Amino acid sequence: MGASTGAFNGVFPCAAGPGSGARRLQRGPSTTNLGGFRRAPAGASLAARRGAPSWRSQTLTVKLSEVLAEPAVLLDLDGRDKWQAIGELSDCLVATGQVPPEHRDAVHGALVTREKSMSTGMENGIAIPHTSVPQLEHAAVALGISRTGIDFQAIDGRPTHLVILLVNPANQTKAHIRTLAEIARLLSSADLRSALVRSDTAAHVLSTIRAAEAVAT
Repeated sequence: MGASTGAFNGVFPCAAGPGSGARRLQRGPSTTNLGGFRRAPAGASLAARRGAPSWRSQTLTVKLSEVLAEPAVLLDLDGRDKWQAIGELSDCLVATGQVPPEHRDAVHGALVTREKSMSTGMENGIAIPHTSVPQLEHAAVALGISRTGIDFQAIDGRPTHLVILLVNPANQTKAHIRTLAEIARLLSSADLRSALVRSDTAAHVLSTIRAAEAVAT
């Protein structure tokens, strides 16, 4: 990837991370803490803090780690284009018990319809395919990682390495918008994006996200 880079009740994990030796993020200077993500020291001036990316200074009202569980993390997406990736992650929602099997086609169809209206491929290797459906009562989330990259028709034309699929109940529009905004803000960190793509277990993915969220809060 370029340099510009909860408690869960599901029974059937859709991915198992290879090995247990998760990498640790490199610690930097004295301003670095919580897994290597930097924030300004306590006595830093407002002007100094303004130099940091927005994810470091904004309070997250909806945390990705609260809606994403380890079984819903795919460390190596098989899909080689956006449609295959959306299908694979839709299946993951079913496999992890977040979407009932009888609603899989409705959820997948809503995601495809939304994607055809406008690509959810963002810049810096991120895509957040999303939709709202009446069949669900709770948010359903899955994260897929592609180290080689997927053509998601991103706005910067670059390959997508992180795909966060989000499906919310149709009656929770405000929560849906807020969750999308907070995920995008968190992933604006090049350090976090790079660390996630390098992760070798789902547990490491979640611990890395929690560390970034703790600094951003």
